[in-house]
Amino acid sequence: MTAQGEDILAWLDHAIREREDAARCVGWDSIQSSEYMWGTKYLTLYRPGESKNTVEMDSDLADHITLHDPESVLRRCAADRKLMTLHQPVVCGAFGCDCDRKCKTCDWTASQEFDRKPAWGQVDHHIFPCPTVRALAESYGWAAEQNPPIEGDRVT
Repeated sequence: MTAQGEDILAWLDHAIREREDAARCVGWDSIQSSEYMWGTKYLTLYRPGESKNTVEMDSDLADHITLHDPESVLRRCAADRKLMTLHQPVVCGAFGCDCDRKCKTCDWTASQEFDRKPAWGQVDHHIFPCPTVRALAESYGWAAEQNPPIEGDRVT
């Protein structure tokens, strides 16, 4: 069995890699749209030393394609990988805590997750994956029901 939160990190790494691979397979580095006639547009595809114009298309479709050109996708993937690096699990080591792992940036705890303070004398256990990792994974299609179940103040 994997350590708490590692499944979501492996899944997220795979999802990002799929998008990077798909962006690189397009064969063009950048795509820009230009106005044509009667509210339509055409695309211009760019790579080093070459450009190519496409056929006329719906303006909204052209805008959507240019917002998701390979250059933009790879830039977003690089930024998401930086977020993953910032939110890696580390050994907890907090006094009295047996939660094993915590986010090295957020230090997210059960009291934050459930919006309540622990009872006097209880340890405020850390929760990983943190909300940042969960939100990032959701942006790639991770369903909320795939999150590790959290019961009481512990991730199970």
